Amino acid sequence: MKFPSIYDLNEKLVATIRRFPLTMLAAFVAVVASIRANHLNRYLYDYYGEKGVEFYVQEFFVAVALTAVFGFFFSLAVDLFLESRKAKTEWKIFGRILVLGAVVAEYFYFFSTYPNWLERDFMTYMLMNVMAVLLVFIAPFLQKGAVNGFWQYTVMMIKRLLMAFVFFGILFAGVAMLLASIDYLFSITIDGEYYGDAWFIITGIFAVSYFLYAVPKDFKRLDKSVSYPKALKLLIEYFLVPLTFLYLIVLYAYTGKIVGLWQWPEGGVASWIMAFSGVGVLTYFFSFTQKEKFVGFVDFFRKALFCVLIPLILVLFFAVWLRISDYGLTENRYAITAFGIWLLVMCLYFIFSKTKDLKVLPVSLFLFLLVATYGGPVSAFGVSEKDQLERLNGILEENGLLENGKVKEVAKVEVGTKGSAEITSIVSYLVNRHGIDGLQTLFDRDLKDQYVDHDPWQTGENVMKLLGVAPGYGYEENGVRWINFGVSCVECADEVSGFRYIANFYADDYELDKRMEGKSAPYNQSTVVNVAESTYVFALDENVLSLSKSGVFGQFQIDVGEFFSWVDDAFVDSYGNGTLTGEKIVIPFSMSWGSGEIRVNYLYGRKTDDGVDIQNLNGKVLFK
Repeated sequence: MKFPSIYDLNEKLVATIRRFPLTMLAAFVAVVASIRANHLNRYLYDYYGEKGVEFYVQEFFVAVALTAVFGFFFSLAVDLFLESRKAKTEWKIFGRILVLGAVVAEYFYFFSTYPNWLERDFMTYMLMNVMAVLLVFIAPFLQKGAVNGFWQYTVMMIKRLLMAFVFFGILFAGVAMLLASIDYLFSITIDGEYYGDAWFIITGIFAVSYFLYAVPKDFKRLDKSVSYPKALKLLIEYFLVPLTFLYLIVLYAYTGKIVGLWQWPEGGVASWIMAFSGVGVLTYFFSFTQKEKFVGFVDFFRKALFCVLIPLILVLFFAVWLRISDYGLTENRYAITAFGIWLLVMCLYFIFSKTKDLKVLPVSLFLFLLVATYGGPVSAFGVSEKDQLERLNGILEENGLLENGKVKEVAKVEVGTKGSAEITSIVSYLVNRHGIDGLQTLFDRDLKDQYVDHDPWQTGENVMKLLGVAPGYGYEENGVRWINFGVSCVECADEVSGFRYIANFYADDYELDKRMEGKSAPYNQSTVVNVAESTYVFALDENVLSLSKSGVFGQFQIDVGEFFSWVDDAFVDSYGNGTLTGEKIVIPFSMSWGSGEIRVNYLYGRKTDDGVDIQNLNGKVLFK
């Protein structure tokens, strides 16, 4: 591989601008807008705590940069399509004008609202770019046939992308070290923003032009090529295919466990199946060849892959169905379901089709993403919002909070811990991801006055107040409830008379999460407290709080889980927090090496069916 020279880069830059003028313009705009936004303080507030002018100026430049990035991919796809059709210059100009008009219109319709984007909008933007990238790969090969040309083109594009990443990653590292050395050796302060500027310029201008310069021009010639990269062959034969087989064994063993023991599959198994399937399909794609000969097990892999995927797809559907039946449909579960359907369709196609056209993979994926993004009522956003609204409607109706399909606004209503948690979870999800429009259908009053700009959490709190339901933030989907208690100044037991020494302590059981999942977790943190000339050690391990004096036999221990077993009934505010009062926070101790009290200021942990698991607590220790 030849490292590109400065002259090389200049030549490639000029040639690339001539071939892809609108694409390079989009890259330039993205770089300029990113640099400008990089030097603005989006958190700058005025004297009254309101967002300053710089906040909105930065949001504008971020929106422009996001628009330009999408325009980069979209314009490149259109240019490649026109080139593949041998379009005349006037048609290319006309196509670029249409692309420019579409991107500008999209800016005013979608990107200009960036300061008010919800989670749904960020997801939409991500999907838009994924679809645009897919178009870059499939646009030159939308005609029948040319399967080998499409494969050669894809491999060349990915190879060039990796080369650009390596070359210009090294260049950026060198520039960053140069700036850091000037900063250190000459005491010239170089702010972090300038490192970001270097990154934007190197990747957005030089790396992009280097990459685009190598985009193939003669697509018909590619279809006649029989070359196959040796490095790719090595990767396929000795890494990807063997690892995929091993991965398959693990997943089939887990499937056998489900069937043999008749256990529900773990929710996380969907991610593993999707990852395996993705790697398997990509390995199948890159092992395509017209002339190259592989070792025998690669051919077996290509013949068997889609057959062995079908049982795993069924497990995938089963796992996601369990989650949907318990917690309803969300965009993530929609994506898993859609992926499973797409993968099943691909399996059936490659099993029964005689042509086995590789282009079917990206084209079908593009169509699935198009429906998921812009499918309206059947899109990921439309289906998920509708399903969660129906769940919320059912819970409210079950608890008598609806009258003629509308919410009866009451001061306070008891719906139980689980009901409160479910309502809180759904309202938080809807407000964060979809805004208040869907919730408006449940209320007679206008919810706009409950909306807090750039604060979906507070907006959700306001909606919960209208429902009269105390938020249940302390409850998780898996049936485990977080507890989060702090001391109130009422009955805080601040009296210290009769004690000689007082010190702060902290104890943390870091490995509680692992133990709750049934995994071994031998580690926990000890805290050393120095009092006068003595050293005391606090430790928390599996709910047992211990206090010992260094060099002296005897250790005070107490089961704090049992001591604080009452906490589940003490949630009193909208944050899911409880209040600790005097008699309930004091733990007296008496040992041969000393006596006194442990006063808890704060504790945090989980409430389960078996009791309380304390993860950490802190407070003061008083010695007599």
